[in-house]
Amino acid sequence: MVFINLEVFPRMRKNKRGVTLIEIMIVVALLAVLGAGGTRFFRNTFDLWRGSRTLSRASGDSRTAFNEISTYLRQARENTVSADGSSIYFEVDREEDEWPEGRTVGYFSDGSALKRYMRGSTTTLVTSGVTEFTAEYVPGSAGVHPHVNLSLAVDQGSDRDDLRLDKRIMLRGGREAD
Repeated sequence: MVFINLEVFPRMRKNKRGVTLIEIMIVVALLAVLGAGGTRFFRNTFDLWRGSRTLSRASGDSRTAFNEISTYLRQARENTVSADGSSIYFEVDREEDEWPEGRTVGYFSDGSALKRYMRGSTTTLVTSGVTEFTAEYVPGSAGVHPHVNLSLAVDQGSDRDDLRLDKRIMLRGGREAD
């Protein structure tokens, strides 16, 4: 066994005191700076994720609603379509036993939401962000098939343009034109 005389190594004896208060304060300050930077990074990343998720949902819901409106309008009885600019109502050509609650279908904007009336109840199709929903019924005449011009605009956030969907939907066997 080897014994070391601590008087020969005076620095080793000095280091036995531990950590000074200044060293602890420096470490705590560095950890605070790193923590604040990390928190900001993760918060910004989460905000971007949440924004893109909301945007994706609004875009997907809008396109799904628009396609649904097109599908039901193609089944509409021509003489039942009534559009007043911000809403459209019509009767679908279905048997009474298929839809016993009534064959009237309607789509309308309610604040910043797009809603559907069908089978006696109202459902929200696009929950928020709808800035414009217009429906114009154009009756048939010589050389013109009856059709409905639809337009839907959805706000995609402050730094992006509105999502705008426009479609001309032919009624009762006509062809669709974009």
